[in-house]
Amino acid sequence: MDQLGVDFNDTGSVMTKEQLRQHRKKKGFCVDCGRKIFEKKIFKFVPITVNGLVLAGRCLNCHPLDVQSSATILPAEVASVTPKDLARMEISRRRLVKSTIETGSSRSQRSTASTDSQNGHNISRNSRNPSNIPKRLSASMGDPRLRQSMNTQNSPRMNASMIQTQAIPQRSNVPNTSSTEDKNSTADTVYKTAIAQQAGVRLRNNFRDKKINKKQLSSHNPEVIPQETYQEQQQERTPENDESKHHPRRELLDGNGSYRSNQSSSRSVSNASHESSISNEARLREDLAVAEEADLTILQDENRSYRDILHIMKEFSEDAFCLDESFKSLALMEFNETEQSSICSEGGIKGIIEGMQRFSDETSLQMNACRALVNLTLSAECQSQVGQFGGIESILRAMILHINNEELQDNALSILSNIARLEYNQDMIVFKDGVEKIVTVMTVHSEHVNVVEKGCVALTNLASNKSEIKTQIATGGGAEAIVIAMAMHPNDVELQYKALRALRNICASVDANKVKVAEVGGLDAIIAAMQLHRDDALVQEAGAWTISNLAVNPLNKQLIGEMGGIDVIIRAMWVHSEHNGVQEWSCRALWTLSVDPENKLIVVEAGGISAIVTAMQGHCGSPAVQEKGCGVLANLAANNDNNKIQIVEEEALDAIAMAMMLHGENDKVQDRACTVLRKLAFEPNLEPMRAANVAELMTMAAQNFPDLCKEKAESVIAIL
Repeated sequence: MDQLGVDFNDTGSVMTKEQLRQHRKKKGFCVDCGRKIFEKKIFKFVPITVNGLVLAGRCLNCHPLDVQSSATILPAEVASVTPKDLARMEISRRRLVKSTIETGSSRSQRSTASTDSQNGHNISRNSRNPSNIPKRLSASMGDPRLRQSMNTQNSPRMNASMIQTQAIPQRSNVPNTSSTEDKNSTADTVYKTAIAQQAGVRLRNNFRDKKINKKQLSSHNPEVIPQETYQEQQQERTPENDESKHHPRRELLDGNGSYRSNQSSSRSVSNASHESSISNEARLREDLAVAEEADLTILQDENRSYRDILHIMKEFSEDAFCLDESFKSLALMEFNETEQSSICSEGGIKGIIEGMQRFSDETSLQMNACRALVNLTLSAECQSQVGQFGGIESILRAMILHINNEELQDNALSILSNIARLEYNQDMIVFKDGVEKIVTVMTVHSEHVNVVEKGCVALTNLASNKSEIKTQIATGGGAEAIVIAMAMHPNDVELQYKALRALRNICASVDANKVKVAEVGGLDAIIAAMQLHRDDALVQEAGAWTISNLAVNPLNKQLIGEMGGIDVIIRAMWVHSEHNGVQEWSCRALWTLSVDPENKLIVVEAGGISAIVTAMQGHCGSPAVQEKGCGVLANLAANNDNNKIQIVEEEALDAIAMAMMLHGENDKVQDRACTVLRKLAFEPNLEPMRAANVAELMTMAAQNFPDLCKEKAESVIAIL
């Protein structure tokens, strides 16, 4: 898949293939490439149409249209032309015109060459045709469909005025078959073959221009020594396959891989210096036709190896086009942990980062480099190398230089999310002003849900450890950016979930951040998310967890109770009664909120006692639910006889006794259970407590944990 590795699961790591497909389907994207094909409304998905890309909810890239008639027109993708594109088009046009003229006059050239030979002139074969167009390019030019497309340079980068819709060839050109389905399949094959040939010609032309310039420079500078091609280095030199005697490229190489003089060349003639120069240039062109084939095949072959790509990156480290194509190939490949480790050891991560540093102004290269790093930063070793080789600074620079590029920002934030799992990288991101840059990107792209979602994940991982980083995020506008994202995209459940987790980490263990989140409207955003997405268990769990952190502040306790936070928590417990995470963090939130006297009344009136007892009974195997459930009941029973009686009437004694029996080795569960039993022990409840045999359970707790439970047990046993 094109964008495998740019989405995250609930734990902040990159999704698996199946998870990614389900995630894209839920959001209205193409499950194969991730392109948006449906507009997500409140109650339904509305198919969209994007010229040349999407047709009525159908991704034309993954599911192209079937050819039904010879008049079928395929939509064209329109993009703005750049000065480089215009220059490349002009060079290609001149080359094609020149090759056409020379092909038409080849007969007269051969006649002239014969006359010169009779007159004693020693002119080499290459000098008669200086352009020396490779045979495969000349052959491809013979196809009228391809020649027309090459003359018009139908490239995706051309502007609207220069792009023409590509029509399927006439049915008469397609072999007749017995069925319509076979005809359509043949037409599709012809069209795809023509498109593939066009792409190959463009790629070959670019490589040829680059290499010719490189060879011409080396011919004038003896210190520049051309290197052997990758294909030659990889081929095993055995008597059976050694064809160096007939290889036009190897004839120019000595044993050290450097060019040597050819004694039979026209350069040996002292009076033919000008003709020798022309012949040498023609020979270089012919040699490059062979040398470039291996590199082109590597980038175009679907079965290419990552080692092939890494070699091209090293060989063409000064070529932005080659690096861009190499990064794109790495972004589309899948790697296991062993392969990622091998790429790190062979300098792949370092090569990508150096390419980003060398061509910081190339938007396409920066974007594909980020995509490749997203694909490669799943292992701790690769994450470490990104920080070690200056990748963090390069990524942050790309984010600012290309601030308006949505896709680049999406991938850059994904990299920061991955590498921010390591403490060293967290410190480095903060040191390089990464927090401010992340907030800036989230502000500029506040309407793009994918960008702000990745920003929330990046801030979540950054705020996972150190309090200093949490404080810098809150004071640097991070909390406000998250709340704004929640307000602008209230219906996007994935964004709400990741934003809640970010707020949860930011306000954990830092009292000032709890106040800051409340000041920027965080409480309203959290409660609104839980109300709107009441059926999503992950949103409810993250919301309850975040509220439990914020409720440590006394003022926040009151605000949460007044704003309806307690009601949404208790409702979540009933709706998601089987979800352990929702029950655990809802109990934790109610435990913190019930310290406030006003909130006690709200919890009881909203049915909190029954919800707590049901949670303890339904999740009796979870020590966290048992501990926090006992804590809530102890707060509700404190100094309120009516609540004590109601707790016993709701059959809480059976739930508490079961918790003490099942978790006899857990000191926290035993401590909380003894605490709530001590508060429930008054005259109206003594008989039910004797029937539940709590005296024996508390005696065992006192023996196992005397420091925590002995005093409480003795007090209750004395009353019973």
